[in-house]
Amino acid sequence: MTARRKSWMSRNDVSVIDLVLIVGVGGGIASWVLAPARVATVVELSAWADSHTGLVTGVVVVVIALVVGRFAATWGPVRVSREAAQWALSGPASRVPVLARRAAASVIVATTVSLGAAGAAVLVMPSHVWILMPLGAGAGLVGVGAAYAAQLSRDSRIGGRRPRRTAWSPGRLHRRTFAPRDGYAGAVGLAVTMMDGSWIDDARVTRWKSRKAATAGRLSSGPLSAFVTADLRRLARHPEQLVRWAAWTAVAVLVPIVLEFHHVPLLVSTIAVTCAGNATSGGLKSTSDRALRRAFGVSDAEITAAHCVIPGLATALSALCVVFGVGIGPAAGAVLVVGAVAAVIRRATRRALPYGSPAVTDGVLTGATFQPALLTAQLRGPMLTVVTALIAGRLL
Repeated sequence: MTARRKSWMSRNDVSVIDLVLIVGVGGGIASWVLAPARVATVVELSAWADSHTGLVTGVVVVVIALVVGRFAATWGPVRVSREAAQWALSGPASRVPVLARRAAASVIVATTVSLGAAGAAVLVMPSHVWILMPLGAGAGLVGVGAAYAAQLSRDSRIGGRRPRRTAWSPGRLHRRTFAPRDGYAGAVGLAVTMMDGSWIDDARVTRWKSRKAATAGRLSSGPLSAFVTADLRRLARHPEQLVRWAAWTAVAVLVPIVLEFHHVPLLVSTIAVTCAGNATSGGLKSTSDRALRRAFGVSDAEITAAHCVIPGLATALSALCVVFGVGIGPAAGAVLVVGAVAAVIRRATRRALPYGSPAVTDGVLTGATFQPALLTAQLRGPMLTVVTALIAGRLL
């Protein structure tokens, strides 16, 4: 007989008493810190949003549905490992129960995340708790349902069958999509472990390269114009990056209109502007290409300067949208534009993260082990973003 698999609590040596104490103490601290009266001293609805709470509630619900649906479509609402596809789904028994459990897990996760997002909105709108919570859970279910319907339709086309509008069942999913080899699951794990989201971008680029990696047309004459034209064509081949830029720009403009921050009022907008610029900075990852240096007779600094044109202009345009959309003064607006552009370029021009750098153990206070070189590299760009937000907020 095979040994019974240990539970999560047995593997991590966690008892029920420890779990109850952690949940109780953590819940008590969270309820004290996140009390609506205490949250109001940091952030609250603006005067315009306070008079249009119905519209704000609708926007929150739509955003939850879109985000959950997009993530479920990318991750897969029914995700099965390769081992389960080979052993649990290849036998003569029906595969519907196994896939249904996976689909139920996705629904539970999406509902929990949606309730958390709705709860965050309730902190600034406590009077709408009985409206936001059920609508938030429903928005998560709608997002997962849309992603599941899209997967069924796509799998029906893969299997050579026309998608039917009735009898939707996990058993109709095609075998090829149970465990897609796109590297996304591994990228998410690395992002959580290494505390860096560039792994997700690398996985997205890898998946795109497997579908379309060629370009057409004639480049312009001259190194600078040729590199800028190549970046423009790269963005045209990646419409998702443009959508991300537009979405982060909309967040940067709408958050100050809806919410009023009493401390560091431009922090969220500055972070959103830098995220918008980072979405368009893919060309800077190839700044030291040897073939480009030989073909055009230029240095690495000239290649880097040419690749900074597109992300610099995109970041400046996003920051100007915030300046004119929110009504920021000229001094704060200038700091926001210059600081955001510098933060985006500084992050995009950093070298590969030194995960193999020496580690230091703090044996005095916490006993934690960290890598100073890795932490410094990860803070290159985000630290300048925070400084820009602090200075621009002071100049308002």
